[in-house]
Amino acid sequence: MDQNIFVWILDLGGESLGGGLERAACVLSDAERMKAAQYVNELARAQFLAGRLLLRFAVFSEFCDPTAALGVNPWRWTTGARADGKPVISGTDVPVGLTFNLSHSRHIVACAVARGREVGIDVEHEKCLDFEELVEVWCSPAEAAIISTRHGKARMEMFYTLWTLKEAYLKARGVGLIYPIKDVSFKQPTKGSMIRVSDSNDPSATHQWRCMPLTMPLGYRGALCWEIRHSREALELACRTVDLASLLHYLKDIGNQGRMQQHE
Repeated sequence: MDQNIFVWILDLGGESLGGGLERAACVLSDAERMKAAQYVNELARAQFLAGRLLLRFAVFSEFCDPTAALGVNPWRWTTGARADGKPVISGTDVPVGLTFNLSHSRHIVACAVARGREVGIDVEHEKCLDFEELVEVWCSPAEAAIISTRHGKARMEMFYTLWTLKEAYLKARGVGLIYPIKDVSFKQPTKGSMIRVSDSNDPSATHQWRCMPLTMPLGYRGALCWEIRHSREALELACRTVDLASLLHYLKDIGNQGRMQQHE
């Protein structure tokens, strides 16, 4: 089993669909392109396309042997969902045991990929909303106490840190927001530090899952959650960023390769 988890962060930077995103979509499956076309909102369509493109970039970069690149073609991959709604990728040459999760908020798209373990990722734009009522609904008493010690912007940042930790945990488990989220609790979170999960509905979660706040672009909060397979495993986490121009250039090469293979 692979001991690595890779996180990739992409900043769309206000890219419109009239640019390279739509052209790069040639590497996506027919089903994915059809789904993208159903989005009326341009930003939502861009987020969907960018997420699927970033996924292929991340998997190809981290798990595919460059010396055998011609034998691995993301052109033949497609994304779908399990019965519980957890996203999956299928197709020819997909790395064995691959798991992934995607998240996006405004112009930031995040992707986590791993092998042999479940992962969940969440990113949120820090909106200047009145979140005090949400604290009562979403947060455990211990978390509410942590937030109460903060003031001003720091108070909002702590709320979004806890929010993303909770969502990453739910996404890793493959459950939705109908889960009793207030029963999931985290102690004082710190960026870059692993945190145990306290879930009163599943006491084993403390040993089975770990979460971590991620360093994100200014104005955003993010978190990662992953499954613990062995108590003494030496897990390595790598967080990387890619700019849109580099992503599109890379996928253009993959797309050209895919078209050639389709006609062989």
